[in-house]
Amino acid sequence: MTEKKVKDIMIPLSEYVSVSVDDTIKDALAAIRESHANMPTDAYYHRAVLVRNEDGEVVGKLGYLGFMGALDQKYDNLEKMKQLAGSGITKADLNREMTDLGFWTGCLPIIKKRASEIKMEQVMIKFEEAIHEDSSLAEAMHLMAEMQILSLLTTRDGKITGVIRLSDLFEEITDCVISED
Repeated sequence: MTEKKVKDIMIPLSEYVSVSVDDTIKDALAAIRESHANMPTDAYYHRAVLVRNEDGEVVGKLGYLGFMGALDQKYDNLEKMKQLAGSGITKADLNREMTDLGFWTGCLPIIKKRASEIKMEQVMIKFEEAIHEDSSLAEAMHLMAEMQILSLLTTRDGKITGVIRLSDLFEEITDCVISED
């Protein structure tokens, strides 16, 4: 049995949902929703969107947790929250106070407004690492575990060719481990 390479399980760039740096979070969420509607029922949904610059190059991504953080009305005040945490106030105390004061009620209109205003360029995570598509799955596993990431760009000849996702890699590793071969 020949060992699979990254290119054997990656998603080609042309099949991955992407948006422009100038698109809003709302645009990106709509693109993800549309991609889910067009996927086979047995496929893993995309849990991130790639972000392209004006030249069409992939420059970043944003996943589910990134979307939630960006839509959180306290996202802009994250530094202030970190300073409070440094002053001895625990996160649990802070959350309890915010709940007691009704801070989390009536937030959906604010979230919807933020989604229409925030550009992807403001919240995307810039890519810093990629893996060659001819690399082994073991190397991809190592990089993803080391970096604690859910996806990794793939390259060939210095050009981005696709995305390898942790969910797909996990399935391949699982198959390998439990197979009778």
